[in-house]
Order: sequence, then structure tokens, then C-alpha cells
Amino acid sequence: MSSLTNVECLLLAQAVYEYGANAWQQVSKLLSKHPITSRPKTFFSANSCREIYASLMSDAQLEW
Repeated sequence: MSSLTNVECLLLAQAVYEYGANAWQQVSKLLSKHPITSRPKTFFSANSCREIYASLMSDAQLEW
């Protein structure tokens, strides 16, 4: 998680806000194809997006 840029964290949070915290396939698809990210397409899998989001929420001491 620490390797994510602030922009990637914001994109993830926005995608979860837009699609919901149970739509990890959609979140993954959006992040994998987003022109700002330069990660391999497999980096933002549905599982990794869920784990990253959970970590972000935990770091912020927020429940989801």
C-alpha cells in the first residue's frame, strides 16, 4: 500500500465512492484502464483493490 501514490489512493477512493464498496470488479477495471496510473494492468485486481481500500480505511481509523 505504501507504494501507491497519493493520486492512486484518491482514484481508488473515488472509484469506491462512485461504484460502492462491493463493486471491486468495476473499481479494478476503472483503475486498470485509467490514463493517470502507470501500473501493470494486473496490479489493480479486484482483490488488491479491496485490500488497499481496507488498509486506507484502517490507516484513517474509519469503518467501512
